[in-house]
Amino acid sequence: MSRSDDGLCAFELATAPPANETSGQRAARIQLEQQAIQRSKEIDVELKASRAAIKRYNKAIKVLVLGQSLSGEY
Repeated sequence: MSRSDDGLCAFELATAPPANETSGQRAARIQLEQQAIQRSKEIDVELKASRAAIKRYNKAIKVLVLGQSLSGEY
């Protein structure tokens, strides 16, 4: 990665907070970032549960019962 004159790479420059950010804006930005991290973790948990459900479904034994539908009734 190439670095600029101030020693920051392009990613660091793109994700750095604005130079003229107020303390209120900073608090709001940090809160939004924390909410985004929390949502990302929730999505990861949902994906893991979904993968486990698919794995259980694929291991299930499927039975096809053939025959007359009213054979057990008198």
